[in-house]
Amino acid sequence: MSFNFNALSKKLQDVATQTSSRVNETINSIDFKQIQETTTNTFDKTTRLFEEKTNMKNIDITQYPQEYTQAVNKFKHYEQVINKSLNFTSIVDYNDYDINYHLSQSLTNYDVNELKNSLNSFSFKIKNTTSDFINNGTLSNAHFDSNSNTKLGFNHTFSLKIMECLNLLKEYPEDEYLRLQLLNFSNIQNSLGDLKLIKNEIYKSEFNLSLKTLLLKKFNPIHDLISKVEDNRITYDIQRSKVLDYTKKNNSTTIDQDKLEEIRNKMNLDEDVFANSIENCILEINKLFEELNLLDYFKKLVQAELDYHKNSVKLLESFDF
Repeated sequence: MSFNFNALSKKLQDVATQTSSRVNETINSIDFKQIQETTTNTFDKTTRLFEEKTNMKNIDITQYPQEYTQAVNKFKHYEQVINKSLNFTSIVDYNDYDINYHLSQSLTNYDVNELKNSLNSFSFKIKNTTSDFINNGTLSNAHFDSNSNTKLGFNHTFSLKIMECLNLLKEYPEDEYLRLQLLNFSNIQNSLGDLKLIKNEIYKSEFNLSLKTLLLKKFNPIHDLISKVEDNRITYDIQRSKVLDYTKKNNSTTIDQDKLEEIRNKMNLDEDVFANSIENCILEINKLFEELNLLDYFKKLVQAELDYHKNSVKLLESFDF
């Protein structure tokens, strides 16, 4: 069977023709004038920013209206308040934030299941000596789950440490009352730990997550508007400099009035865009503060703390003094 080189050659020619046609279509669709203008604008802005920062030419920079600078400063200060608060409250994302790392690691030195089994023989007695509030899940609380990867805080860890102590007293039946009371104490600590987790969940959802969402949806778009104002200011100042440079280089007899009118019109358009972006930014900042009640977020934390301490007092008062 012979290979058809003529057919292959024709196919290759067709592919080359199609590729060339597509390339030409792509080239024809490119707006090279627009690309040139974009490249020029980018270069001009970069140069302008460098000149402003170095102040090599002592160029004139358009100042923002006082109303705008005050609005932006207030916006940034509120954002700093939120971020500084979040930088601290985000610690509750870690359940073991209130306990030393090395102390927490020491919990792996004993078998939780062994402790649980040693207490099952007299667990019914504790139900007759403590309130239902304490007894709920006395020997089946989450911290008895040896397969759990949840990191423990101070109260949960203290509860486990007391359970470890109870295991040391199992050989002395005459001290059973002490063991019962220590078991009671252990469960109080465990319940305190549970209350703290509930409080922390409010911190996480009602404060941390809510404020992070606020920053993302409300504050970030305003940052874009502020950047747009800055960009429009630079564009306007570049065009303003072109008008000044053109008039300086030409005297009244040699100046091209049409050319001057063209660059002046461009400057006026850029000024309008700049002014409109300032007004829009101020409007959005004012709208943000009309809707924002930052104190509400802190009120939720106060309520969470209040509930936590009230329930903690109930737990602690249930101990048999």
